[in-house]
Amino acid sequence: MKKLILLIFLTGISITNSAQTGKIIGKITNSNTGASLPGVSVYLEGTNKGAATDLDGNYFIAKVQHGNYNLIAMYLGYYKVVLSEINVDNETTEINISLSPTNSVKGLSKEMETFYLNNLPLESQKILNEFKELNESKYFLTLQEVHFKNSTQDLDIERENKILLLKLKEETIANKLKKNENPALEEELKNIINELLELQESQRIKQIYYLELKLNKLKISIAEIRYNKGSVITNRFKQLLKQ
Repeated sequence: MKKLILLIFLTGISITNSAQTGKIIGKITNSNTGASLPGVSVYLEGTNKGAATDLDGNYFIAKVQHGNYNLIAMYLGYYKVVLSEINVDNETTEINISLSPTNSVKGLSKEMETFYLNNLPLESQKILNEFKELNESKYFLTLQEVHFKNSTQDLDIERENKILLLKLKEETIANKLKKNENPALEEELKNIINELLELQESQRIKQIYYLELKLNKLKISIAEIRYNKGSVITNRFKQLLKQ
């Protein structure tokens, strides 16, 4: 009997806790053009809750405890937006944001740079930090792209991200070798080139596969038009009259 009462009590706690969380969703756009902005960092100040917008500018922050938060949106080349006292007390809170361009993409604020780096694997951080010494302006632009791609769950994008990071590492080591010959660095560079080629090979194989699928669909479409033109006209005629 005691075990049953304890089970009911714990179940009640679980239900209560789940009821105390919600999610924040929204879309982020360019205030001048209305275009969607992919890769924007959105997070709740003072927490580890955050997200990056997808290719359509949408973001999703899950399991947010009910309460008031400052919601921050940051994107390279745009002014940072801080929305104060955002109240989360429902299952879904929708917050859409428009960002204004700064007309400058020379760098990132220290806060923004730290946020991007801290959300990347340690190996990625190391590659980017080494590359920063070589080409700072390119580093800032790449950091944002790597951060966005790292936040997705798409295997193709993960491969693209790995290729991008390896190219940075390739460039960094090649620059060191130009200044000083080093057999260990030469071997490392050859290994990186080999890894890049293997990734690019698998990427191109998949691209060819998708192109073949599209080509087959086009062939089927041509065959339908060529050999079933009469039935296609009849079906289309009936379809138009039903609309």
